[in-house]
Amino acid sequence: MEKIEFYMNGNLSTIPSDASAKEAAIKMLDDLVSSLIVVEGENYIGILTNKDITQKLVALGLDPNETEVEAIMQSPLITLDASLPMDEALLLMKKNISDV
Repeated sequence: MEKIEFYMNGNLSTIPSDASAKEAAIKMLDDLVSSLIVVEGENYIGILTNKDITQKLVALGLDPNETEVEAIMQSPLITLDASLPMDEALLLMKKNISDV
């Protein structure tokens, strides 16, 4: 089976944890992505998906200008070594991880 790196996109879109949800949504649109890796300093601390924005922000009526990314992101960030076979990523996805 192919390695995970075969399916990876080399461009990683990130957002600071203290950015507003609105800033994150705009960045997703600009970068043409459906998720952003959340950073604090140089550390990857979580992931924010458009599903998080829909279910944790919009559905609850939170203010996108006042809500920080950290409040609605998924954490901890689960990562895999890119040299592993793709079936390892598939196993994680089957365990209800929607963004690998």
